[in-house]
Amino acid sequence: MEIHPIVKDVLWTLLELIVFVVIFGIIGGLLGYFSYGYLDSQGWMDVNNEQIKNPYLLLLSDYVPFIIASMVALVLTHSLIFKREWSMTGFIKERIAADFGVGYGIAFGMLLIGFLIMMVPGWINITDIGWSGSLFFGFLLLFLIQSSFEEIVSRSFMIPMIAHRLNMPTALLVSSSLFSILHFSNPGITYLALLNIFLAGLFMGILYLSFDSIWPAIGFHAGWNFLQGSFFGFVVSGLKVYSLIKTAEQGPDLLTGGSFGMEGSILTTILLAAGCYYYIRQRPSLLTDRSRFISTQNEELSDELDDPILLP
Repeated sequence: MEIHPIVKDVLWTLLELIVFVVIFGIIGGLLGYFSYGYLDSQGWMDVNNEQIKNPYLLLLSDYVPFIIASMVALVLTHSLIFKREWSMTGFIKERIAADFGVGYGIAFGMLLIGFLIMMVPGWINITDIGWSGSLFFGFLLLFLIQSSFEEIVSRSFMIPMIAHRLNMPTALLVSSSLFSILHFSNPGITYLALLNIFLAGLFMGILYLSFDSIWPAIGFHAGWNFLQGSFFGFVVSGLKVYSLIKTAEQGPDLLTGGSFGMEGSILTTILLAAGCYYYIRQRPSLLTDRSRFISTQNEELSDELDDPILLP
């Protein structure tokens, strides 16, 4: 019995995902084990789950191992094993600072709009300004590394993997859904927050496709997390971090986001949906054109995969 081409494409996609997860798990697990073990042996690992107090410890114990493992898994899976062109990942050498800055600027603009809308009716108030250089720059670095790791997995790896064999809407929906599901266990999560995280994933995927570069998505993600938590004083995905601006929320949770932060606000839903709409209007072919993900380097492998798979 011959397997239907779509079923075959799905199976090969799942196989590639498994390969990536196994490589990431082995390398990340080993690096994390030794890193966390050393820090714990020194008595430094005293991090409350609801309030991240030391960004440097979290970097060393979690996100440095994660980003190393994800990048190695991306290179091995995407380029060496499944032989797709590296440019598909969006890690291009041109316009790095400019594209990153665009994403960061969009994040700042969206957060500023939401912050001002909440301030005018008194739903949120500034209570204090507290400067700590080590914490400010520590969280700046932490959110840069954390966001880069998540973008490697959710956009650089997943979108080309799925779009190469299936189609663009499926690639965007699956990668954004997984991105949302990964936040399911965060403190204070709500259905609206999950929707907003899905929309954030969708928006970052659209940025990645619009610019043919991963840097705007990384810039937006890093800017969103850092500015939301360590500048404007919101809770970040249910986690409390150091902030330059101290705030007190008094408005309805539907608008302020409550204990989950601005990602749980209906204002975020509107802002992210508007961002998605704008870029799709600018380039409608984003949702249909997957030619950039059709590799010219792996014709021999593609021919092999296109041969009928027969079952007894």
